[in-house]
Amino acid sequence: MNNKRVIIIAVCAFLAFVLTISGVILGHKIYDRKISNFYADKTILVKAGTTTEQIEKELSDVVRRKESLHRELSEIDTLIEGSYKVSKTSSSAYLARSVSHGWQTPVTLVINGNIRTKSELAHVISRQLRAEYTPLLEAMNNDEFLSKFGVDSRTFFTIVIPDSYQIYWTASIEEIFSMLKGYADAFWNERRLARASEVRLTPSEVYTLASIVAMETHLKDEYPLVACVYENRLRKGMKLQACPTICFIYNYEIKRVLKSQLKTKSPYNTYINKGLPPGPISIPPKACIDAVLYPAEENYLYFSADPSLNGRNRFTTSFTEHIHFSNEYKQRLDTAATGESSGTSGN
Repeated sequence: MNNKRVIIIAVCAFLAFVLTISGVILGHKIYDRKISNFYADKTILVKAGTTTEQIEKELSDVVRRKESLHRELSEIDTLIEGSYKVSKTSSSAYLARSVSHGWQTPVTLVINGNIRTKSELAHVISRQLRAEYTPLLEAMNNDEFLSKFGVDSRTFFTIVIPDSYQIYWTASIEEIFSMLKGYADAFWNERRLARASEVRLTPSEVYTLASIVAMETHLKDEYPLVACVYENRLRKGMKLQACPTICFIYNYEIKRVLKSQLKTKSPYNTYINKGLPPGPISIPPKACIDAVLYPAEENYLYFSADPSLNGRNRFTTSFTEHIHFSNEYKQRLDTAATGESSGTSGN
């Protein structure tokens, strides 16, 4: 009888132990899969070679129960590169499934206006996405590849509209360019297309002229004034004579345009060639593009930097007055400069 009781007690104890362990395991599973395990939102990047241990360390400042996160991540065989966001409502299991199944969260790619070169743009993109600088730059100069997007190496900038874009961190170069192209197509809505026709320019020409305007002034209220000068010159068949096009030829490595440089042979030299250059010389702000579409209603043909060095320009219809303004600015900059050592100061 005593033996029976011992056996019964032992069996009951064992069952209790099993039930306790099962309850603990079940409790862990419920917590791991259903209960939020993070104090705050956080985005992590999973790159080639990233380990689950590195993910645990990266999230250590926002995780509630580290053991819960460890349990779920330890069951993963493969990590998929990408940007992943955990929120205050995320469970450990959700995070583990995200990084193992590639459930990425889009990142924000910011492209600002006044980027001057493809090299600068490649750096901007490669700092924010997985795409690397060198392949990006090569793609921007590959006419065959760019033909997919209706541009070539000279007109590539025309599909880049400054803005904030939502895109996956792992996006390929083709996906990045396709996104830019789609946004540019949407930017050129019926209103803008109609207005471009009214000012007798194609969208590509509007963008190219805006890229010059953007390099002439950083003052938004001057965009329409500078635009009107160049559009008036185009209509009159005058050369644009825009100093920024010379700076572009020299990859913006010169601080002041010299008279000798105005003779540089290049299709981008607007001092020796009439009309617009073959493509943009920068990425202009959207406000600059709209300024070309809606220039100031003035007869200005010239402008020169203000001698007070306040960053503004002085506009005029008179060439004689323009020369006077230019000379005042030159004297203010360097009263001793003469001949070849003097730079240009007006347009």
